[in-house]
Formats: sequence, structure tokens, C-alpha cells
Amino acid sequence: YEIINPVITHTEGSQYVQEGCLSVPGKRGEVERPMVVTFEAYDRNGEKFEKTVSGLFARCVCHEFDHLDGKLYVEIADNLCSIE
Repeated sequence: YEIINPVITHTEGSQYVQEGCLSVPGKRGEVERPMVVTFEAYDRNGEKFEKTVSGLFARCVCHEFDHLDGKLYVEIADNLCSIE
């Protein structure tokens, strides 16, 4: 997906699952994220669109949008641990 200047406009529910990231190799931690996320953004042609995603896709959207704000999951993770 190509998502330009996304803004989350609505969230529902929650999921609390272990996350990892290539930006922080060898670590994992439990993170609470919304179960459903609606966001607005622009496509490569400058057209605005809205999308609602759920489950793992919602988790990924939040994780990646955090990167756009300079945040890493380790800043909000519980039970952070090293993995082999």
C-alpha cells in the first residue's frame, strides 16, 4: 500500500499482542493496539481516501504510522525481552 500523510480518524476495541520490529532487532514486547482502525490518507495521485482495517492489519497500520511520528514500539511495550 502507498499511504501518504495518514491520519487515524477512528479506533475501536483493543488487542494486546507481542510485537517486534526490524528497527529493534532481537527484542519483543507486548503492545496494546486498537482492533479496528479507520484512517484518511492520500494516494500517489494526491487523491484522498479513507480505509478501515481490523485485526493484524490494524496493528500493522498503527505500528507503521508510529514510525512516521518517530516512535518505536519499545516506548510503549510491556514485558520487553530479548529473543534469540
